[in-house]
Amino acid sequence: MREYTTFSSIRQAPEITQALAKHEGLVHWVVRRQWLGDLPYAEPLHVGRIALWRALRLNDPTRGTAFSPYAVPAIKRAVWRAVAQARPRPPGWRQIPDRPG
Repeated sequence: MREYTTFSSIRQAPEITQALAKHEGLVHWVVRRQWLGDLPYAEPLHVGRIALWRALRLNDPTRGTAFSPYAVPAIKRAVWRAVAQARPRPPGWRQIPDRPG
């Protein structure tokens, strides 16, 4: 399932925009510490920002935990997935689907 947003929904939620700006450093921190292969820096940065946005939407601040331990693994997974998808594959290689069907 993909998530989509529109600019009008971002304008209606300025707290998300402020939180994205506040936690942008987490994305840069993760991207700088991961080996990216031949991938340009901007691409995993973009993927990391999307993961940060999802983490902000799914985080429950009432649980009493800090945001960064929740967001960093989500950003790492998204960046590693982008790096793995960009890696050249040997001839004849086939990707196994995530789910049957």
